[in-house]
Amino acid sequence: TSLTRGGRQPDYAYYVWDGNLNGNPAPAPGNIPADVDELTEWQQVFGMGTEASDNTDLTLWGSGSAYIPDTGNFYIRRTCPGCSAAHQDIVYKRLTPLPAEFDVAELFVGTWSSIDNELGVDFELYSSMSYAMAGILSWNFCNYDDHDIGFPRDCGPSRGAPHQWTSLTRGGKPDYAYYVWNGNP
Repeated sequence: TSLTRGGRQPDYAYYVWDGNLNGNPAPAPGNIPADVDELTEWQQVFGMGTEASDNTDLTLWGSGSAYIPDTGNFYIRRTCPGCSAAHQDIVYKRLTPLPAEFDVAELFVGTWSSIDNELGVDFELYSSMSYAMAGILSWNFCNYDDHDIGFPRDCGPSRGAPHQWTSLTRGGKPDYAYYVWNGNP
């Protein structure tokens, strides 16, 4: 089929499947900033290997930080250039308030835990910030609670994805960084 060069089928149609929008309407064009997927609006809070930086500020994802409000509704991003394509850029979108004494850094670089951290209840994962802001194409699988295995354990867009995690003591991917978004309340 072709609009300009003829084609063998005179009757045809194209459809858009709405299942990839998680029940949300498609975002209006222009409502997502064009540069939202760039790192320019993010502050690095942790880095290892080739992603380590002198500009890292660990306090930005600590308790009481303006970047990690206790009320929830914030974003954390992990970049990992040596990970599979689906895992090179992951955005964690927190949905629920943080319990008292919740250690965000431990959750990501220590043990990725299910305590007060359940996919689809407390948080959502996305492959880009633009998807996270639009609320489309969220990931559907997560597992947790393997001591000293950090984010994202075997979480994946549609099923488990082994060996994309990071760990300070048990191997995993050697080059990765975590960021907090400047737009967090």
